[in-house]
Amino acid sequence: MNSDLPETAEGCVVHAWYDGRRKLIQILGRLSDGRSFAVGLEPPAQAAGIDRAYEERFRELLAREAARSPGRKSGHVSDESIRLADRGFSLFDGRPCVSIETDDERGFERACALAKNNGIPVAGLSMKGAQAALVQLGIRYGLSVTGKCRTGRRVDAVFTDASIAPAHRSRAPLSVLSIDIETEEPSGKIRCVALAMRNPERKTLVFAGPDFTVPNAGTGETGENVEAGSASRDWIVVTPDERSLLLEVSRRIAYFDPDILTGWNVVDFDFLRLSAACARCGVPFDYGRSVEEGRYFPAEQSGGRMRSASVFLPGRQVLDGLRLVRTGWERYDSYSLESVAQKELGRGKTEAADGKNKLAELDRLYAEDPLSFCEYCMNDAVLVLDILDKKELIPHTIERAALTGAGLDKAWTSVASFERIYAEGLYARRIFPPEFEEGRKVSGAAGGTVLEPASGMFSNVAVFDFRSLYPSVMRTFNIDPHAYERALRLPRETGGSAESSAEHAADQTIAAPNGARFVRERGVLPELIDDWFGERIAAIERGDDGAAFVYKILMNSFYGVLGTPSCRYARTELAGAITSFGKMCLHFARDFFTERGYRVLYGDTDSVFVELERAGEAGGEASAETAGESAGEAPADTSVETAAQVRPHPAFEPERLERLADELNRELSVHIREKWNCESHIGIRFEKLYTRFFIPRLRSAEADGEDAGRGRAKGYAGMLAARDGAEAEVEIKGMEAARSDYVPLTRRFQRELLRRIFASDSTAEASAYIRSILEQLYGGELDGELVFKKRLARTPESYSANTPPHVRVAKALGWKNRRGTVEYLITLNGAEAAGRETAPIDYAW
Repeated sequence: MNSDLPETAEGCVVHAWYDGRRKLIQILGRLSDGRSFAVGLEPPAQAAGIDRAYEERFRELLAREAARSPGRKSGHVSDESIRLADRGFSLFDGRPCVSIETDDERGFERACALAKNNGIPVAGLSMKGAQAALVQLGIRYGLSVTGKCRTGRRVDAVFTDASIAPAHRSRAPLSVLSIDIETEEPSGKIRCVALAMRNPERKTLVFAGPDFTVPNAGTGETGENVEAGSASRDWIVVTPDERSLLLEVSRRIAYFDPDILTGWNVVDFDFLRLSAACARCGVPFDYGRSVEEGRYFPAEQSGGRMRSASVFLPGRQVLDGLRLVRTGWERYDSYSLESVAQKELGRGKTEAADGKNKLAELDRLYAEDPLSFCEYCMNDAVLVLDILDKKELIPHTIERAALTGAGLDKAWTSVASFERIYAEGLYARRIFPPEFEEGRKVSGAAGGTVLEPASGMFSNVAVFDFRSLYPSVMRTFNIDPHAYERALRLPRETGGSAESSAEHAADQTIAAPNGARFVRERGVLPELIDDWFGERIAAIERGDDGAAFVYKILMNSFYGVLGTPSCRYARTELAGAITSFGKMCLHFARDFFTERGYRVLYGDTDSVFVELERAGEAGGEASAETAGESAGEAPADTSVETAAQVRPHPAFEPERLERLADELNRELSVHIREKWNCESHIGIRFEKLYTRFFIPRLRSAEADGEDAGRGRAKGYAGMLAARDGAEAEVEIKGMEAARSDYVPLTRRFQRELLRRIFASDSTAEASAYIRSILEQLYGGELDGELVFKKRLARTPESYSANTPPHVRVAKALGWKNRRGTVEYLITLNGAEAAGRETAPIDYAW
């Protein structure tokens, strides 16, 4: 539809980039009514900031430079091409500044280089191109666009003479296309490409093989045969050669018009091979929505860090299914498509072989049974869609992008997300972001505080948990990079007495236990977290679990970002301030429970484990041992108790424990108000009750001695109190049963052993279970559960100083320049590849 009348519509940004050929910021995406759209904007004036104290000196440098080269027509540095203006901006540390502005990109770069080369620091240079435009407009993901509308070549609506504005709550029905390719090895020649998508449901597979005929295959002449659900094989299009295949794939992607392209390891394998094939066959790498070709960027070392491979397809985004799954909370023994699909979907590939066996079988199918070969490829594409749907990873990615503005492709990168949203907050306050300082040392901070655990078996242990402790600490104490920088510039002395100086500093700043100070004026980060806390509660109330989940993990990532050297805002003091306040909160909770006669068995970062038994409760006089424990003495390692003793403690009334948490919160709020004059946003809650709870001994303290009662941190197990008639559940954290790097037998054995101990009134049943497992083990009945599966994070040849067993096995298998999961057993000859053992299994090991 073409119209001379302005149209206003809401939608979402799928991809924004600077088009150097047209000198426009191109924004492509999807409107809420389902149409794809494009809008081109004039790029904002280039701007950077310098300290106002350098203004006159910089003008002199500009004049001198212009005098040296008076005849330049373009890219010159002169008073005419550069504007120095006072726009009310300040530098990051609070100093007033003037803005360097120009519409000439080359002239701007020369002017900034002139300043830096003469010792004048320049701020804000990192905000360029599309990101700078979106930051200045306040647009993250949702937007409103107004302009004349016409039909485009590869989009439904092109807006001209357009203006755009933020519409943060705007969403659109993004479409996702899954790609899977099969290749001839080692040449890399493309044999077939499967394309599958939903909403609308479509699929096509393009097969290259002139000597093969697939029954009921499509012709590839029209787009009408791409609908799924037919009993025939009309979704298979046969082409005579690789070049024809590549052209047909490009045509089909344009016809499907997806917003997002995905697949399993699709960036490092599929698009790597497709881009190479396009170059080899002289075919454009043309999978985007623009006439501009796509580009493949291989992984590279940059600034001491490995930058992952990426794909640029104008107007679309490539989100690798494997990378998305790795971002989630779920952990897998193996991240192969087969392994993840079996766990999540209960089904997998049509051919489950791997390694050389898989390649040989696929070669056979390609030659002898092309229909099965095509179905294998299409099944892989569909599996990825099903996994992403079940884990809701695409909606979660969209929510993260909408919150931070980092873009769909960078939504899960913590540093990029933080820097993007923080820059927007700074710009709104008319502050130039600082430039990244190469070589700046940021050590992060020590991990969360751990209260020394007591080993033993306990009954009725309640867990109290601080909700989102670190984000709450940032809100409460105004922990913010800009607030910290401003505090550094405050005078340390006011000219009066030491007492008056201290009072003055306390009025102006908040001092963390680690010594870092923050001005009291609300910072960008605490203000942002304030908003997100409110949004998260609203999401929970409306039942939007996906949005609530994204808010939580995004806020929790900020602590790590502030201790990461790759973030321009990170400082050791910032991360240390957060953990030092966290330590204060954990110790306050410990003291609160101890003063009331309870015993804190363990605490870690944001949780305390409290034994509910105390003098005068549970229907009897406290024993001498119990009284001693209440006084803080180390307990003896208790034996298994009777079933009568395992009943839930009378104190386990959720309302009672919640009131106890409320009381703690009130006292903590008073403490924070009196000591720091801050309003507390920190809250603890009763989380769960273990009717039985076990902390193993510290390994070095197995023998009786001074540390015999000390427990192992980060590892415990318990029987959760059953509620609403549900069966009691054993929960294990940090022990062997919870770790994927142990063999299946270890995990099964420990979990079942603990279940029997927690549920029984004696150790007899557990002892019988141990004997039965040993008999089966030495009888060779459990060999299938003794296989280690460990992933090679690096290639085998990169290991030199230390060679773990799985690396030795990979080398023995002849792996070179290869990563993946190694399966092996421990035999009398040491670690050997599973299925290739030369010696009996070492059962004693």
